[in-house]
Amino acid sequence: MQEAFINLLLSDADLTDLVGNAITWNTIPQGSPAPGIVLYLISSVPDYHMQGPDGLVRHRVQADIRSLDYLNAVAISRTVKALLSGYRGIHQAIRFDGIFVEAERHDSAKSSADELWHRVSIDFTVWAAAA
Repeated sequence: MQEAFINLLLSDADLTDLVGNAITWNTIPQGSPAPGIVLYLISSVPDYHMQGPDGLVRHRVQADIRSLDYLNAVAISRTVKALLSGYRGIHQAIRFDGIFVEAERHDSAKSSADELWHRVSIDFTVWAAAA
């Protein structure tokens, strides 16, 4: 799911116009350009019926949009939500049965280089299975 999810984001020209290919899982590579998106897999819960697992998994994914400019972070978050909110489809052999926005938070913090980074964090529920 992780590969298909990140490639779904990278396939959107409006989003790559804003962040290039600066979308990663779990970490910000040293020297990464601003702005960027860091994805975190918060949880994965398999779905079951009375005969056992049905192959569908409910993932909770957090997308942290980071920028040195607050309004830029907000613009990127709107683009991410426009792409993912309510998305259904097959991408790279993963069937996304639905992606839903669950929560959004805005904050900022100073880096070790004393730069003020703005962050918009969006939590998504992602229902996915192998296609």
